[in-house]
Amino acid sequence: MPIVLGIGYAMDGFGSYAQLNIDNNKSKDLDDCRGHFDKKRGYHYHVDAAGNNNFINYFSVSLAKN
Repeated sequence: MPIVLGIGYAMDGFGSYAQLNIDNNKSKDLDDCRGHFDKKRGYHYHVDAAGNNNFINYFSVSLAKN
């Protein structure tokens, strides 16, 4: 299996990879966060399509109260 380089890491420490797999197909088992598990990379994300203005889903912000 060819080595697939990651794009980077999300703030939760999981890797981010291109939208398409090495065979130029989208992963069919992505969860709601655009992530899934495989034996080689463990849990990781695949970025969204260009123009959707996000890399992965479910980033959120919590506001602190004074």
